[in-house]
Amino acid sequence: EMTEYWVSQKRFWCKYCKCWMADTKPARSHHDNGVRHKTSVQQFFKDNRQKQKEERETKIELEREMRDIEKAAREQFKHDVETGSAK
Repeated sequence: EMTEYWVSQKRFWCKYCKCWMADTKPARSHHDNGVRHKTSVQQFFKDNRQKQKEERETKIELEREMRDIEKAAREQFKHDVETGSAK
């Protein structure tokens, strides 16, 4: 005697489209070839490139600010040594 029981189907999460689908080859293939998925993938990589660009620009700006601060500190120290106020 065979007892029937309910088995949950595996689900797949598409990180680009932020949606669940059946984790079967036909369902994933259909999804991956869809316009929504292709557009979402393009947007994901475009956003990622933009984020990396902004992070590089922020890093460069911080490095520039640190150089300016260090230069000002060196100049102030040199001035303090020359005037005898440095200890």
